[in-house]
Amino acid sequence: AVLGIYTNKPEVLGEKVSGALFKKGAFQFQAMNQESDRKFQEMTAEADRRMAETERIIKETNRETDRQISRLGNRLGELIEHLTASNLVEKINAEGYRFDHIVEHPGQTIEIVAPPQRREW
Repeated sequence: AVLGIYTNKPEVLGEKVSGALFKKGAFQFQAMNQESDRKFQEMTAEADRRMAETERIIKETNRETDRQISRLGNRLGELIEHLTASNLVEKINAEGYRFDHIVEHPGQTIEIVAPPQRREW
């Protein structure tokens, strides 16, 4: 039997149905609707939990990637310092200045050192 639940006139294939049978069908429909709502809420909560976990993993991965890129940038900077420092004194002296050597402070600065000045008395 099919109930006309969505109308005000409950019928079973065109025949009148007693109020008790209609109420039973309406109660079953309500129970199914409540069960569907409960399952939907459970699925929504699980999806929210998974989304939060995914966001946490992405943030952690981004932090690690940023840290590795930073280290790579530092290493590239050191490499460039070493490559340029080797000829730096010669290049500066070619411009008419007088320097002896370079003192490197890893990760900080390169210091170009001039020879000590002689004082004539």
